[in-house]
Amino acid sequence: DRPPFTPGQPDRSIEELRGVDVGAPMWQFVPYSQIQRISITQGELPLWNRYNATGRPLWGQGQSLILDPLHWVTLIAPDPGLGWDLKFFLHRVVFALGVGVAVLAITQSWVAAAVMALLAPFAGYFLFRLNHAAQFSFTYAPWVMWAWFQMASAVTARDLARAGRRLA
Repeated sequence: DRPPFTPGQPDRSIEELRGVDVGAPMWQFVPYSQIQRISITQGELPLWNRYNATGRPLWGQGQSLILDPLHWVTLIAPDPGLGWDLKFFLHRVVFALGVGVAVLAITQSWVAAAVMALLAPFAGYFLFRLNHAAQFSFTYAPWVMWAWFQMASAVTARDLARAGRRLA
């Protein structure tokens, strides 16, 4: 109920979090992923949290992250901690690559694309979203924008169809 929050930690300072719920991963997302892991090992789809009240939807509002492809790393990794670390790392990589590809589509400059791809994972808003259930929306947004850029620059029906598939 007061600092230090980790046993043996002498640091009692509290940082101004500006409204970020840094406890959400520990109090919600990590426990949800454990419930999902148990459900999968029992041959069930992890759509229901039977341990809360008399049962609550586990997949509503994106809270369980089950439809995020990168979240499955936390479910199939032998160690959940390693899975979560890999998930956060992969979210940054996918976001960076998406920004690089989108910038390349707009500018046709490899230098601009490389610089933006290197800087993108350190954007303040991206770091804020790591503590939010809908972090995937920010990770995949550059890929959606890239598909729109491809659609806007399509000159043939084939290019338009390809861009439409990417957007879908």
